[in-house]
Amino acid sequence: MGKHPVLCLIHAVLYALILSSLTTCGNDPAGSDSRNPASISLSTTLLYLKLGESAVVTVEVLDRNNDSITDAVLTWSSSNVDVAGVSGAGVITAHSFGKAEITVRSGSSMAVTHVFVSDEIDALVAFYTALNGRLWHNNSNWVSTEPLSHWHGLTINPSGRVEQISLEGNRLIGELPAELGDLEDLVTLNLTNNGLRGELPPELGRLAVLRELNLSNNNLNGEIPPELGRLTELRTLLMNGNSISGEIPDSFGGLRNLGVFYMFGNLLSGEIPASMGNLSNLLYLDLSGNRLSGEIPSTLGNLSSLNLRSNELSGEIPASLGRLSRLTYLDLGQNGLSGSLPPELAGLSRLKQLYLDSNSLSGEIPPQFGNFAALERMFLSGNLLSGPVPPELRGLNNLWQLNLNNNRQLTGPLPLELTDLTNLTALWIAGTGLCAPTDPEFLDWLERIDRISGLMGVVHCQ
Repeated sequence: MGKHPVLCLIHAVLYALILSSLTTCGNDPAGSDSRNPASISLSTTLLYLKLGESAVVTVEVLDRNNDSITDAVLTWSSSNVDVAGVSGAGVITAHSFGKAEITVRSGSSMAVTHVFVSDEIDALVAFYTALNGRLWHNNSNWVSTEPLSHWHGLTINPSGRVEQISLEGNRLIGELPAELGDLEDLVTLNLTNNGLRGELPPELGRLAVLRELNLSNNNLNGEIPPELGRLTELRTLLMNGNSISGEIPDSFGGLRNLGVFYMFGNLLSGEIPASMGNLSNLLYLDLSGNRLSGEIPSTLGNLSSLNLRSNELSGEIPASLGRLSRLTYLDLGQNGLSGSLPPELAGLSRLKQLYLDSNSLSGEIPPQFGNFAALERMFLSGNLLSGPVPPELRGLNNLWQLNLNNNRQLTGPLPLELTDLTNLTALWIAGTGLCAPTDPEFLDWLERIDRISGLMGVVHCQ
């Protein structure tokens, strides 16, 4: 039986439609959505801006064949418009310090640029680059999308600015960049035990609120910039163990809040500037192991500790040292000092330790030395002192070590009055012409010291 004519017509139409569809697909094998955005490529996903600065991130929209869609529609948004806003044209502008994520969308695709707004980023990047940050022992999160507070060794204050850089022993190698002077809120800079070299940048003098500067045990050289004298808030200045040369700048007299100043183990030369007498809060001053010369200025009147051992100091000990009313520690040992012992030193009523050993001091021990009310140690060994030991030393009630070794011209019997030194635990007189009297009370006193092995070179008078 033949087919009904109407049914045949319907079948023909359906067949034609199917054939047409197949033919169309064959002409466009990629599909009609080939021009839809499949991905977005950005010129950068990390952007550092200063306050008020603007930037444009280049955008490329790609289809699923990685072909560029030049007429793609873009929409922009910011996660924090208070920090950084973005226009419809993709212009990003920094409004306040902080972090924002700028998102661009096209179709169902999106990409993000992390924006940090800070006027200190340039300085930190320069610091990282100059000191070979890629080779640090720990460079966690430096120059990354993490907030500055997550960068190793940084502490950030509530205003979002760098307050501390502490990277001691972290294999920093290179010269300090001038950009460090841009970190205006920096309170602590601790870079001890690294491989810093070259000269100190004078721009460090712009760190107006800096309290601690620790650059000890590096390879720094050159002279100290006088601009460091502007750091009026500085409490601690440690630059020992370098090869810094030249003179201590006169401008250091402006460091009125300085409490600790260590420059030992450098190549400093010249005289100690008289202006340092203005450092009324200085507690510890150590300039040993340098090449300083000249007299110690009398204006250093407010120190509590002065160490100038093992230098090339020459000349006489100035009597004006007796004006250092707060001094508790005085070490001028192992230098080339000559002349007599100034009686005025006895005015140091708080002095606990006195080291004048290994010089070329001559003359007699002043009787005024018995006025050191707080003195616990007195080392006068290795000099050219002469004459007898003055009986006035009986006044050294707190003395527990007296070293007079190797003063060939000290002669005569030790004074009986020394028995008043009931706290004395060590008496050294080897290499002198001194002797112990045979008085029974004196011998008992010596025996007590001997029981604690505190005698050296003591012989009895004939």
